Amino acid sequence: MNLTTVLDLIAHQEAAAGQTADRLREQIAALTAELGRVDSELAALATTRTTLRTLAATEFTADDPTIASTPYQQILEVLFPKGVRRFGAEPCRCNVA
Repeated sequence: MNLTTVLDLIAHQEAAAGQTADRLREQIAALTAELGRVDSELAALATTRTTLRTLAATEFTADDPTIASTPYQQILEVLFPKGVRRFGAEPCRCNVA
């Protein structure tokens, strides 16, 4: 085996490794973008949960768990504008343990 052959083999291996590295970088970029989207969604859900608990705290701890407060109804209106079907009865009945 001569030096030219060895150098050609190394160049071939280097090109293959470079292509693999590029493919992995693309996958990492896509996964990083997806992770950012999911992290944002998790933060929004945590904020929504905290806000809902704050606005409707008395309804969740009341003897009758019917939530009919103005803030809660405003939240429902934002989530389900008129004409959008709501799942469940109005006002919402919560089964909170």
